[in-house]
Amino acid sequence: RNSSSLNQRSTCPWKTIITKRADKFPFTIKEVKCTCDKCLLLGQQALAANSYGCMPVFQIVPVLTKTKHCGAEGYYIWKEGLEEIAVACTCAFAYELYPH
Repeated sequence: RNSSSLNQRSTCPWKTIITKRADKFPFTIKEVKCTCDKCLLLGQQALAANSYGCMPVFQIVPVLTKTKHCGAEGYYIWKEGLEEIAVACTCAFAYELYPH
């Protein structure tokens, strides 16, 4: 399986952005950004209908966030939480056409 080029073979290609942060664990996070607004067909041509667009696909991941408080032993206290991370891009109906 060659998943490293999946982002370029997709009808909605994306690039990976790596962010380093000292106040959250994991300290490094990979997130994606769609590189096109419209879905692509073969030959890098945009889909003719304006009803489709490239949308990020999100995943909820657990994180720890460092607080400004220290525990009794002198270590920082970390708070559990969840973050929504963009992991890919897909071709989907535009938001304004999707019934709410």
